[in-house]
Formats: sequence, C-alpha cells, structure tokens
Amino acid sequence: MADANTTMSNANTPVTDANTPVTDANTPVTDANTPVTDANTPVTDANTTMADATISEFSCITCPSIRDMCQAVWDLRLWEFVRDFDDDKRGFMFSNDPRLKELDNHPLVSKHNHSGGSYGWCARNVQYIAKNGVDAFNKKY
Repeated sequence: MADANTTMSNANTPVTDANTPVTDANTPVTDANTPVTDANTPVTDANTTMADATISEFSCITCPSIRDMCQAVWDLRLWEFVRDFDDDKRGFMFSNDPRLKELDNHPLVSKHNHSGGSYGWCARNVQYIAKNGVDAFNKKY
C-alpha cells in the first residue's frame, strides 16, 4: 500500500514522490522550465524542443555536405556531443576524440572527401544548427 507521499507504479515506471517527475528509461526527466530533449533529435528553432523535431528537418538544408553531416551526427547519436564540443586547441578536425573519427568515417561524411578546412567548416555549421536550430541556420544562410 502506498503512503500519501508515494505513487503506485507498474514494472516499467519507478515509484516517485509528488515532487519528482515520473520517468522510465525512454522518458527524459523534465520540469515546466526545462524543454524535453534527447540526444538524437535536432532542435529546429529556439521555440521548438529537440523532442518536437524530426530528421526530416534536415531536408531544408541546401548544402549537401552540411545536410549529410547533420544526418551522420544524428545516425551516430552525437547530437549533444557536437552541440557541446569545445576543443579550442585542436577543433573538430584535429581532435583525438574517437567520436569524431567515427563521424569522419561515416559514409555520408566520407563521400564528400573533405579537406581539413571543409570538414571543420561543415562541423561548425552542424554545431550551429545543434545549438540554434535549423530555422535559425536557414535564416542566417
């Protein structure tokens, strides 16, 4: 029997008190002031949370190398990593992080035969999209 501070739950939902959001492995913890996000969904604009967007949002990006890198980042589940990446000494191209090697080897990225400069340029554009959304990117470019 549950007491006044505990809710009943099923096998997939943890028991929680009235002040703690109920979550399961597939539902991020949020509150009224925090947008629902997950690492695999892009932000489309400042007013749209990551959970509101879909991969089709990339179709409006006209540069194929940026669009393909967005798709590769999505496929590899590196959206938050790219968004938060900050290696001011080496940047995207020269970082030793194995996740960037994985991105570089993704077929959608490798087919563009990037130079160091074009790879870094694409990655910074993808980072801008991850931070600000596709709509903000399209307005700027």
